[in-house]
Amino acid sequence: MKSNQESNRSVVGIDVAKDKLDFFTSRGALPKVVENDEASFKTKLGKKVKSFKDALFVVEATGGYGRQIVKWLQANDLDVAIVNPKQVRHFAKGIGHDAKTDPIDAKV
Repeated sequence: MKSNQESNRSVVGIDVAKDKLDFFTSRGALPKVVENDEASFKTKLGKKVKSFKDALFVVEATGGYGRQIVKWLQANDLDVAIVNPKQVRHFAKGIGHDAKTDPIDAKV
């Protein structure tokens, strides 16, 4: 059984591509798109991620393109889950999201 704290935990979805990352969070406060490089993480995410200490960041495993963001999030003491993009796609179809775009993938 989940504790009340776990059930209220926010989730940040990140769709990974070679050159960019699409973010989704219902809490706002993070940019929707960030370039996939450490300099952009520092300038565009920077201190904003500190308000997400309670969140779980869910990142696609995409042939290594997500490694930098995972390392950066972990270095900032944030919880990260790496998920199989194929399973995310199947889940999306199962809940009626047939369209495939990076923002939709981040949300799912």
